[in-house]
Amino acid sequence: MSPAHRTEGRHGFLQLELPVTSRDAHRQQLPPCICRLLIGLHEESATIARLAGIIGMLRPSNMATYVTSAGEFVSLSKILQQEGNEQIRALPNCNLIAVVGDVSLARILSSWRAEALIVFFGSDENAIQIVSTLASREPPWWKPTRSSYEAPFIQQLELADPFCFFSESHSSLEILGTKSAVLRCFDSVRASDLVSD
Repeated sequence: MSPAHRTEGRHGFLQLELPVTSRDAHRQQLPPCICRLLIGLHEESATIARLAGIIGMLRPSNMATYVTSAGEFVSLSKILQQEGNEQIRALPNCNLIAVVGDVSLARILSSWRAEALIVFFGSDENAIQIVSTLASREPPWWKPTRSSYEAPFIQQLELADPFCFFSESHSSLEILGTKSAVLRCFDSVRASDLVSD
């Protein structure tokens, strides 16, 4: 059992797991050393804008923000027709966009329908490499598996750390990564007024 720290605030909560519970690690097919920060918000009206603001706050200044999907219901090409501009650009030959700014990120989080949207930080080269290798890390379609959509990303922490998982059906953001990356995110969010003011 991993120690979990939960902080409640007026707008939501932070739950820190260093590392994830052994049950969750097994269920999500994650290495047992992976850490998690769960950010949950109470306000429905500002949830996506607030989560986009949190993600923007976590982005290192020397890195870009990228978004890809797992189990998309609305195609990226349709999203780009609706939302594409100089702040939202597709990267070549992969299901991946680069996003500039919290407002553009909120627009993508609210319009790109998928089982989950995965947000991470880095360079174009690393982002393309991450998304391009996802298919090779997934088992063949005919092979039964318990693998989660998180596992293929977590296997690439050397290219981007942490990964942020957003699902429209939840008012939360799950951040998975190494202990140092997740603690950095926890300290940034805890020090802000986005969750606790």
